[in-house]
Amino acid sequence: MKCSEALPLLDLLYDQLLETKDSALVIDHLQNCVNCQDEWESMEDLKRRFKAAKKNTTMPPELVEKISLTLRRDDISTLLRTSSRQFPLVGIAASILILGWIVVPQLTSPNGEQRTQITASHLSATKLINSLTTDGAVHREPNKQLLNEKLGYEPKYIPLPEWKMESSGVYTDAANIARFDFVRNDNPNQHLSCYQAIEGTIIASGSVQNIGGKQVVLGTESGYQFAKFTQNGRDYLFVTKLPTTTLEEIIRGA
Repeated sequence: MKCSEALPLLDLLYDQLLETKDSALVIDHLQNCVNCQDEWESMEDLKRRFKAAKKNTTMPPELVEKISLTLRRDDISTLLRTSSRQFPLVGIAASILILGWIVVPQLTSPNGEQRTQITASHLSATKLINSLTTDGAVHREPNKQLLNEKLGYEPKYIPLPEWKMESSGVYTDAANIARFDFVRNDNPNQHLSCYQAIEGTIIASGSVQNIGGKQVVLGTESGYQFAKFTQNGRDYLFVTKLPTTTLEEIIRGA
């Protein structure tokens, strides 16, 4: 699939309106195309912010819904088809957000702290990896039952006999992605993180290798080594600053 074919379908993929076959083709293209990944993330950010604004707007609900439907059916789809040639999507997003801040009160928690609530159907490995050092990127939840309830599904754990789990939680910007942080049993200075989500959620680009019978995407991002693969209906994204051979050993034992 080419970029010119994938871009018009991103909006439908986000809203889960594509047939299974078409979704697979678009996701496969996204995993190997950095430019389309950027477009996807820009579109996600635009839609999330507009939905948050719509949810908290002071305008009449009928007017908000009409604007939302118009944007969804016409404007956003048109922008996606033409953005790579004519309009920077980020600029359009900024214009809509300016309007949102004029007519919509800022989202605040009871203590006045700004908050956002985001639910994503797909997220790039790059964004997840870059959040590793961001404070508040994960809502910690050590209780497995409560973690399952927050995720909406039960994580499938991969045996890691040489590692001890330090923490678990839900990724702040996407309630359907879990993160588990580990430390090596014999060396507390060696760390490993694992993101887990329902199959098709995490998108990664890099070299694809067959490791232990699994198709694994390997790469580097911001000084980290990462490996992404799918198994038993789950996406796994392992991230560490250790050599790639460490990730390969984990995957072979999974």
